[in-house]
Amino acid sequence: MSACGVDADPGILYARFPEHDAHNPFDLPAEASAQAGVRDPKASYGSGSGHFGGRRIGVIWHTQGSGKSLLMAFFAGKIIRHPAMENPTLLMITDRNDLDDQLFGTFSSCRDLLRQTPVQAQNRKHLKELLQVPAGGVIFTTIQKFLPDTKGRQYPELSDRENIVVIADEAHRSQYDFIDGFARHMHDALPKASFIGFTGTPIESDDRSTPAVFGNYIDKYDILRAVEDGATVPI
Repeated sequence: MSACGVDADPGILYARFPEHDAHNPFDLPAEASAQAGVRDPKASYGSGSGHFGGRRIGVIWHTQGSGKSLLMAFFAGKIIRHPAMENPTLLMITDRNDLDDQLFGTFSSCRDLLRQTPVQAQNRKHLKELLQVPAGGVIFTTIQKFLPDTKGRQYPELSDRENIVVIADEAHRSQYDFIDGFARHMHDALPKASFIGFTGTPIESDDRSTPAVFGNYIDKYDILRAVEDGATVPI
């Protein structure tokens, strides 16, 4: 949670799944079972680190077909359940309608995990309404909806809350125009939001860098590892 700007206790217990306790596949001692639940691992980020307070959570580099959509849903569920996040708003960003529909379908099947029903922004006006809430919400939109009503104008601030997390799918695309593009408008709308990027093909060049926008790599599962595991056929 510290990557999201929250200096949370890494040992705090913040979720339990009692419906699964009776079918626990792990034979835990009684005292361990009493403490079972979901906890943060020892913080790899935190106060004093380069990430803390920087609003850049990082990049998940997982190759195509590795289950990024489900991983995003599990990440969202963890963020939502953590008490330090205080009922956050999650904004799921794609750059194509078909990807938006696909990801929305995955999250819609995970309503119990998310503890709420995801919502798709139907247009620019609807997106503004969804983001101007005091708390909560799992919102899906394409980045193109962050377009000012008048060309050349600055996009209005929609919320200055710090517990907004932007989760970008295919983060290597459409996230680099900070002069007068959709990325600039999104950051103007949500100046205190935290950003995490998911991609199978990150970019690192002089004018476009996925880590520069979202932060350091959190985890890598590239095409070579997928081939080694037999998940991908070698070319």
